[in-house]
Amino acid sequence: MITSQDIHAATATHEMLDLIRDAASERNCEFNDEAGFDEQAAFYREEARCSASDEDDETAMKEFADLLDAADKRWEEIAE
Repeated sequence: MITSQDIHAATATHEMLDLIRDAASERNCEFNDEAGFDEQAAFYREEARCSASDEDDETAMKEFADLLDAADKRWEEIAE
């Protein structure tokens, strides 16, 4: 499983995007290349909050939202 440590270790934006895509796949989520990380994190947090039917899905969406937050921060660091 991709973790925030993996995201923080990325040294290039294309590497980080590959990690985020893999993380999405691992958690049965979708990543949209055209939307911002922060937008998608907010979306998945809301989806997790409304997902009362499946605790595993809720956990996966929360984890993915946290990874998107880490990616947003790391993107800024790499871009500098």
